Amino acid sequence: MGTWRAYAQSFLDRMIRRHGLGTHPTCGPCGARWSEGQRIFRCVQCGEYLQCVPCLRAAHQLNPLHRIKQPTTTGTAAQRRRGRLPGVGLIYQLGHHGLPCTEPGAVHSMVVLDCSGIFTIDIRYCGCRPWQDTSNVDQLLDNAWYPATVVDPATCATFRCLEDFRMLNVVGNINAHDYIGTLERLTDPLMSDEVPDRYKAFGRMSRQYNFLQQAVRTGWGQMDNGLSLITPGGMAVPCWPCPHADKNLPKGWETVHARYRYLYMLLLALDANFRLKNRLRTNERHDPALGQGHSYFVHGDAYKEHLKSYVAEKDVSSCIAFAALLQKDTRLTKGLRVSGVGGCVCARHGVVRPLGMGDLQKGERYSNMDYILLSALTGVAVTFVAISYDIA
Repeated sequence: MGTWRAYAQSFLDRMIRRHGLGTHPTCGPCGARWSEGQRIFRCVQCGEYLQCVPCLRAAHQLNPLHRIKQPTTTGTAAQRRRGRLPGVGLIYQLGHHGLPCTEPGAVHSMVVLDCSGIFTIDIRYCGCRPWQDTSNVDQLLDNAWYPATVVDPATCATFRCLEDFRMLNVVGNINAHDYIGTLERLTDPLMSDEVPDRYKAFGRMSRQYNFLQQAVRTGWGQMDNGLSLITPGGMAVPCWPCPHADKNLPKGWETVHARYRYLYMLLLALDANFRLKNRLRTNERHDPALGQGHSYFVHGDAYKEHLKSYVAEKDVSSCIAFAALLQKDTRLTKGLRVSGVGGCVCARHGVVRPLGMGDLQKGERYSNMDYILLSALTGVAVTFVAISYDIA
């Protein structure tokens, strides 16, 4: 660091110089020299070289989501305005990945969210023979653009943008609000222009995309009509080291001597988490589940139907002066739709069981935990099961 301090001004001068035209402003692809009054551009993704209008149009016919700036002799005069470059005539052709179409449709305006920003671009749908029976939504999906709606879509997010957010959400705990805020500032750092607000649309798209990717990773996406064939808990990742009959148990495990039965015993643990709350809100919209009972949470409708039979029942225990038992009915539940979550995990490895999670409405009641436990035991084929639960 001490050595670099002597070069700091040189670094700064070179960084500032990038915002201008340079010593000999010429178009990189064709070599045409720039003269006063002509428009010339620099693309962040393509490289640091300059591009004249014809070269820019040719280079970005297939790459409509690049960040393009217009430098001048005194610095960068204008950045690509919400994706459009007036006078350049860039129109992206769907169905041919940007290449010309013999029967192009009318020009539509489309807001596209990408890793490099939020762009408003002009597009045309394809109308030639290979695409005559293909809907606009399918043309967008084939271009790796995920539409925000299936009815006349005007907003899309690229697959790489959705995958980028998914990875940042998993590894860095980045939420959709902060991610969209980052894209808005990449588009217009000073927020001087009106950047389209697509926070709610992005939330829907990312949730749908993650659900479909889960179906792909668990193998259901490769089947014909795979989403309709998903079994209860079929999209969850099981604990593979745990005993599974016909998979990882030796022959004759059922008749092993009593002193060795523990080797093939399924060990489960039950507990509740009261930090995972969901509040009642007057403006709460109906938010349907995409896959009830497909992975870790129990099927909501069947679960609620079961709980209706135990609304007035009081939990009874002969254990006294037990803190967990005393608190299970006294947890704050006012104004909450969900007061916590009950869960069943593999006690050996800490892996959540398929169908081993469920919402708690009023404390840690037996009716809730019993249903969660029995759901977590769905499909289990072992001789013995050991259960650990602090208030059983």
